[in-house]
Amino acid sequence: MKKRDCDCAFDTYYDERLKETRKIVKQKPVLICYQYAGKKYFKAPDEKDFSVLQKIDTMNIPYWYPTERMCEGKESRQNWFNACASLLLQANASDIVENV
Repeated sequence: MKKRDCDCAFDTYYDERLKETRKIVKQKPVLICYQYAGKKYFKAPDEKDFSVLQKIDTMNIPYWYPTERMCEGKESRQNWFNACASLLLQANASDIVENV
């Protein structure tokens, strides 16, 4: 059996801004890479890291972000919403989480 022979596992959630149910491929971090004082560090995620991710997933982002699809084009819409809106918003939401 090869990886490409397997089906992906999905998470389903309701997106308040789009007013529709969304389906995304499940992801679980296995390694965190960060830099502190000019030196790179690696670590396995712990319970606190998963707690922060859970908080980000459940937060309502109070700032405007684009929800309209991009115009038709050869490369312009390729996975646009899933890649940009979902992942980047989660990454930026970590900046909003305070005193975790």
